Amino acid sequence: MAVAEKPMGESESQGVTRRDLLRRGAVLGGAVVWMTPVVQTIGMSRAFAQTASPEPCTPAISYVAMNVTCGGTDYFIKWEDGGWENDPKATPGCNFTPVGDMVKGSDLGFSASASGGNVTITPGELCTVNEVAVKGGQNCDVFLGTSYTGPFILRCPQSAIG
Repeated sequence: MAVAEKPMGESESQGVTRRDLLRRGAVLGGAVVWMTPVVQTIGMSRAFAQTASPEPCTPAISYVAMNVTCGGTDYFIKWEDGGWENDPKATPGCNFTPVGDMVKGSDLGFSASASGGNVTITPGELCTVNEVAVKGGQNCDVFLGTSYTGPFILRCPQSAIG
């Protein structure tokens, strides 16, 4: 009885072939890539979600108030009706407490642009947004304890003022 020779490089116990290992790795890699977007969206608040073209906001945002830190100093800034307030003092209709010196946001390098009722805020250099209040119509959303240093879009507030 003749015995078949094994191809060179194969042993008695093959277990998992190189081809099977590559195939399993590709399937696992695809599963990790597929899961990545889900992981990135968990825990993001609606206020800080970033999109290229947000849906229209109704009612439009009337003001955005922020407690910020720039260069180690705390400030309170407020964007309202398309511009930064020179001397922001209050947040009518929102349960939000201003912290720090009240200054004009553009003096700290902040910029804001409105589109479709939404507002995109870009913090100044060396500035961190610590807390935000967003007022629109009879609604106000307050986001406390959320630090942000890059541009972000604020959408229509959803919480009714009580």
